[in-house]
Amino acid sequence: PSWSVGLCLSVLALPSLAWMATVNAHEREHGRRNKLAALHAEAHWMSEMGLMDRAARLIAESTELDTSDPTGHLILASGYAQLGRVPERDEELGLARALGFGETLEGLDSALEHGAYGLLLMSLRDPRRETEAEAHMVRALELDPDRFGYHFSLYHLRLGRHDVDGAVAALVAFRDHLPSGEPLFQVVDALRLEVLGEHRAALDALE
Repeated sequence: PSWSVGLCLSVLALPSLAWMATVNAHEREHGRRNKLAALHAEAHWMSEMGLMDRAARLIAESTELDTSDPTGHLILASGYAQLGRVPERDEELGLARALGFGETLEGLDSALEHGAYGLLLMSLRDPRRETEAEAHMVRALELDPDRFGYHFSLYHLRLGRHDVDGAVAALVAFRDHLPSGEPLFQVVDALRLEVLGEHRAALDALE
């Protein structure tokens, strides 16, 4: 009878529907993570420029996407440390600790943990720890290339020791991960040209 055919078709469709739901959930999660990474990257940029109010607003937005991720607080801690604003740095480190961030190497096995530890080291502003900070950023990107904001950290660390080629490579990787149409793309490309000493071209890139 026709009803039994319809029932069979419905039963056969159930695995397909479940598969589609899984795919859609994966795509939503991928989109959320991309947006989170873009917000962290822009906040990191703003903090390196000393624009801490704007960085803090971006981190507040990122926190709405993932309340358990301490990365934003560590980005702000690093920015405040660069400006010598120690009380604010310590407050942000405290907030990161409250989210479960640990300050020891024990048990570091995820991209988030390695990246967060690298940001902690950067917040110390100790040149003796910068090589270690870079190693953690590189490891984080090996484990999860979607956390592309760490490329900007690598740019900053490498430029600090006058590794122009390494700094430019990090900027290019950062730029190439930015979402389509992101206004920050032109700014990063201009910065790349400036690092290469092409100042006129850098200004042209911003027009």
